[in-house]
Amino acid sequence: MEGRSRTGALALVGGVFAAAWLILGAAGLVGTGNAVVAALGVVACAAVFGFGETMLSPVMPTLTNAADDPVAAPTPAHRQPAPRRDRAESWM
Repeated sequence: MEGRSRTGALALVGGVFAAAWLILGAAGLVGTGNAVVAALGVVACAAVFGFGETMLSPVMPTLTNAADDPVAAPTPAHRQPAPRRDRAESWM
């Protein structure tokens, strides 16, 4: 996924997860006479969801690291450390 937008990839992962849940919902709507089709739908859901997890794996750490970058996400004033006093100024 090198050279791609991280937020775009995350949106794509969301679409893959939504597709997995839709497949599972469709498998639940299959009648009791087609248990094999329902079971295949559950297996297909797991496969699509696993593909989404595989795509999510390289995206989430980079987004988390970008959130820790002070340039990308400045620290709020209430979380900034107190100013440090040097020893030369400690007598003032």
